[in-house]
Amino acid sequence: MSRALKKAELGPNGLTPLKVVPPQVQVKPLKFNTVDFMSFCTQEPEPLDFVLPGFLAGTVGALVAPGSTGKSMLALQIAIKIAGGHSPFPLHTKTGPVLYLAAEDPAVVLQHRIHKIAKHIGNISLISKNLRLAPCDGMNIQNADVEAGIIASGTGCRLIILDTLRRFHEDEENDGRAMVAVIAAMERVAKATGASVLFIHHASKSAAVNGQGGTQQASRGSSVLVDNIRWQGFLAGMTCDEADERGVPLTDRRLYVRWGASKINYSAPMQDVWLMRSGGGLLVPADFGPNPLSRCQYADYPVSGFELPTAPPPLRESEGDGFDEMIAQAHAHKEASDVCSF
Repeated sequence: MSRALKKAELGPNGLTPLKVVPPQVQVKPLKFNTVDFMSFCTQEPEPLDFVLPGFLAGTVGALVAPGSTGKSMLALQIAIKIAGGHSPFPLHTKTGPVLYLAAEDPAVVLQHRIHKIAKHIGNISLISKNLRLAPCDGMNIQNADVEAGIIASGTGCRLIILDTLRRFHEDEENDGRAMVAVIAAMERVAKATGASVLFIHHASKSAAVNGQGGTQQASRGSSVLVDNIRWQGFLAGMTCDEADERGVPLTDRRLYVRWGASKINYSAPMQDVWLMRSGGGLLVPADFGPNPLSRCQYADYPVSGFELPTAPPPLRESEGDGFDEMIAQAHAHKEASDVCSF
């Protein structure tokens, strides 16, 4: 070592200290694809393709409802309609393949549910061709293999249904950052397949108890689950006030649910539709006529006071979309006050 090297330049052990050179970071500027503004102004755009009213193809949406309100049945009826079947309530949409990943109900439950409503859903052969119904265990959509599998199965579909959200991730739903990643995975699926991705989700307890199921804030968990999606539908039970306004006995109100959309980004709001649970769980348009017996005839709930018919009168298929006659008048029974006590 040269004597000219000053002592101050030496390290603690009398050795020349090493100089740490930070690694050079390669910066790759992100390139943005700008649109042709002039063509946007001068060329007529293609009509927006809606899978459901206001639910744009290739985007992510949610159907939010409390437990045991019929959200899985509604999702199944929507899937059947898009796959080429009938809908007992007005639902105008294009026909195409649907992938339904049922991670909450086992295959035997789905079989019972579908068998009970099969005679009302129309062209079974066409539906069987277009509806890809897959009972499955819970899985994490952020897993690369799971995401790739959904994309492979959902390519060419108009709609992909995930039932329910809780079964497709492993994170805390109140964690905003985690939910951003979950929604981002669904957006990648939507972009890769061109399908709309609809996840079924539970409403918060406070929304269910306070009759606020029709609000955006009814969704359980982080606000990201609402803010980062483009469409949110809901299914809400009938409140006491709503039952009173429609002349429905309070003990009968659990037969009715209200379907609507609390968030629509790309079209005008849709009108809420009142539905009633009929035989086999099929959701049909509610009839608030003067005869309360007609409201109980197709009830799935055990009804005391009289014996229900062994089978409800068949719903008659009409020309075009839906059914011509939704609910037949009930046969003569005991007094209405004895009918709906359960």
